[in-house]
Amino acid sequence: MSFRKSLSYSLVAVSVSLCALVVFVAPAIAQRGVTGGRGSISRPEKAEIALPSPSPEAIAPPPPAAIAAASPGASPQPTPESVEVEQPGTDPGTFFFIYGVNAGARPRHEEGTASRVVGGFGFNVYVTRRIFVEIDNDNFVSRKPLMESRTTGIGDTLLIVGGDAVFENRETSKPNLSFFYGVKLPSASSEKKLGSGEVDHVLFATVNKNLRGRFSKSFVEMDFVEYFAGRGGGNGFAKTSSLAGVFRQWLNDSKTNRLHFEVGGTFATKESNAEMYNLDYFEHFLASKKMSFRVGGKFGLTPNVSRAGLYVALTLNGKL
Repeated sequence: MSFRKSLSYSLVAVSVSLCALVVFVAPAIAQRGVTGGRGSISRPEKAEIALPSPSPEAIAPPPPAAIAAASPGASPQPTPESVEVEQPGTDPGTFFFIYGVNAGARPRHEEGTASRVVGGFGFNVYVTRRIFVEIDNDNFVSRKPLMESRTTGIGDTLLIVGGDAVFENRETSKPNLSFFYGVKLPSASSEKKLGSGEVDHVLFATVNKNLRGRFSKSFVEMDFVEYFAGRGGGNGFAKTSSLAGVFRQWLNDSKTNRLHFEVGGTFATKESNAEMYNLDYFEHFLASKKMSFRVGGKFGLTPNVSRAGLYVALTLNGKL
């Protein structure tokens, strides 16, 4: 037990030290689209709910009560009340809110690039047991090109609608499968180079699973993104494809501390080079599990991505 505590404290210390270093390195990160308070834009985030644990009655309902025949006037035994089987999905009104700040250095290829400080929020809520909507907004973006003055303003807005197609459960090995569609509204100023000024479209697909057995504290996920960036002037869209892998590990039995590891990137096209990043953060949940704090860093694995960055965020989840 003491070893686990010391490991958790050591990981927290390393994360804080790393982020303190990054703060002095630079003030921002550059990303396509809307951060919505997240360290990356690879996927929306939803409220985390516990997997349903079906009761024995739900799996095998009791047989009808036998009718006593001791005497002609005997009455039947009362029939036990039927057990309502829990429906798959998430209760309507369940929400997830996040507010985060991303900060990072310029890419190693400095020509035409700038450091950025981005603060934004994301709000996700279920309208049915399978369908949810989300709004993300970068409510401030501060951009500092090399050898130029800093510009600051509001960022872009992303509207998302999505659905859960498949649910995992304790009796099967199938994963969760979800699909999303998003449209980016150009609320950021294109004159200040805080946004493109164009309407973009995004398609997401997410496959994830909570592992079982000796790996019951682990979670894995794969994210697929198709991003259609408006070219302007009615010249169609520039399509890019992205892929990201996520691994999360609980650090204690009470599941209040965990680590998040993410590696993702964008494939090369005729108009742009491939990009690759790594996002790592430590997350601590309060006892109620309705609030968490995140602190971590993001690192560019290719020279056209921010070299290093800071990520901090606050999350809330509950029911309206």
